[in-house]
Amino acid sequence: MRRLNAPLILLCVASSILAGCQSVDRRINQHAEVFATLTPAEQARVRAGDIQVGDTLNMVQLAFGQPDEYDAFPISTGATRTTWTYFKTKYIKEASRLGKIDVQQNTAQVEDVYRVLYQITQQVTFIDDEVVHVRQPLREAQALAALGSR
Repeated sequence: MRRLNAPLILLCVASSILAGCQSVDRRINQHAEVFATLTPAEQARVRAGDIQVGDTLNMVQLAFGQPDEYDAFPISTGATRTTWTYFKTKYIKEASRLGKIDVQQNTAQVEDVYRVLYQITQQVTFIDDEVVHVRQPLREAQALAALGSR
């Protein structure tokens, strides 16, 4: 079990917001020449984060940004199979406990214990830079939950 304190969590969240979480619009502005080559329908799908089989690596990069995890393997046809995985990080407070106790000052420090959860938000598989499979577990779970509540 990994122990984290609240200031560290806030620092991690703030740095990820400032550094890694570019908006779709910012990515589109940075790669306007790539975005301009897409049809209006493709542009709308990229803005909505709706990636489909047949889309290109550039479209995925515009929609979701750089992956959190990247795997590439050669396959028997000589092509390369690449998988990009995107995660959502959650910190779940499990407990609080006494930490450092200062008897002279008559104080005690309370430490919060967190569990770190990484949830896959998207997983996109390419063969030679073309999307061949899209997996979005969070959307799938939401759709199943909606069906179950009927």
